[in-house]
Amino acid sequence: MARSYVFECRECEAPEEFDIEPFHPGKFYGPPENCYPDEGGFAEGPEKCKRCGEAFDLEQVYQQWQEDNEPDEPMEKEDF
Repeated sequence: MARSYVFECRECEAPEEFDIEPFHPGKFYGPPENCYPDEGGFAEGPEKCKRCGEAFDLEQVYQQWQEDNEPDEPMEKEDF
């Protein structure tokens, strides 16, 4: 399920909206009917900033989304 993410252009700081598809690891062991491939792990959105025309690097947008959504502290076993 895609998530909306607002990324600021590095050149002019104009906000642009992207769709982020979080990475979900696949399962490659066990019976074939229980296996499935990796999914997600990418950003979709405009190729260039509407204001200044600067090209967006979608990998960089995805990496920034990951950094912005990392937990501040590692989760403890009790948090599950």
